[in-house]
Amino acid sequence: VEAPPLGAKNELRLALRQQSFQTADRLAKAITAAEAVVAVAEDAATVRLVVPDALVKEGGVVGLIARLG
Repeated sequence: VEAPPLGAKNELRLALRQQSFQTADRLAKAITAAEAVVAVAEDAATVRLVVPDALVKEGGVVGLIARLG
């Protein structure tokens, strides 16, 4: 999974190495359940995360990415 820099909308997009609707959906659900973010499977290869402003301001994005790794 690759994670590019945070965009202006506090969004991260995770790119799956192998496309799978099932994996993207499971990953999105697992992230939403475990973290303070909303994760949505956009397609078979991409999961979009909306990171709350508070987490961004705390500098918690790096920790979030590390936990997802």
